[in-house]
Amino acid sequence: LAVAPGAAARFPCRAEGRYVGVAAAPTGAAAQGGAGGLPTRRPSLGVLGVAAPLGSTRISIGRRCCPGSCDDPQWLFDGFDPACEARCRADTACRFFTVYSSLWCSTTASCDEDVPASQPSAVTFVVLESAWVPLLLKDARQSSEAWGGSPERAIDGRHVPHFLLGSCSHTAGGDNEPIPRPWWVAELADPDRAAVSLVRVLGRWDCCHERLDRWEVRIGDDPNPWQNAPCGPLQVALPAGGRRDVACGMPMEGRFVGIVMEGPEPLTLCEVEAFSERPSARSADKVA
Repeated sequence: LAVAPGAAARFPCRAEGRYVGVAAAPTGAAAQGGAGGLPTRRPSLGVLGVAAPLGSTRISIGRRCCPGSCDDPQWLFDGFDPACEARCRADTACRFFTVYSSLWCSTTASCDEDVPASQPSAVTFVVLESAWVPLLLKDARQSSEAWGGSPERAIDGRHVPHFLLGSCSHTAGGDNEPIPRPWWVAELADPDRAAVSLVRVLGRWDCCHERLDRWEVRIGDDPNPWQNAPCGPLQVALPAGGRRDVACGMPMEGRFVGIVMEGPEPLTLCEVEAFSERPSARSADKVA
């Protein structure tokens, strides 16, 4: 199957195993035993929907949900239980559960925000099908650039909240900012205009996460995000390495997904994702 340059493709396989790989068939001269014909860049590969024994779907590794508050999470259950998935499914309020190699179990009704877990063995699952359909973003731009933090880093598909690992954007901030209030924006790729219902933002972990404060998601048809309508309320700072789902309330039509921030601090984004609502999803079953 051919995938166009810059495009994304999903392949349902329903197979079990330990390894996931991509093999490219030789073309042209390579097919005749010569050089050439093979891709020169590795594709970005993500494994989605790994199932737990009772059918729940894995959504993250090494991260934990923050129900209510990351400082004081409001767990439905937080303790030792080797049957964590069964416990969650038996609780009508439970939508997410996190398991650890120590057989510790945490269950919750919400995962609108998550952070890196203190134990790297943490794996989080959702017990219902996601209500959100990912929208591909392209051609990112921002108000300025500093420290090599190009705007494309925020849509590179790498959920890495460490700036020095090369996957976070960074504006100049302060007097070096050509526009007093920083912004970042990307264009919808396919379709090129859609109803956006939710935007997920991953913040920085290694340093300075508190800079991302008093920010807002904007959706619309203007390439300047300050001219578009807000999606959701004004946001407070994320915890270190935090990731937050910002729901628009109602689907918002537009070509551009943007982030704007009040104040002089640099705007750093480690990943921005946009989602539309699955037509068959019930509002009571919306999960991340």
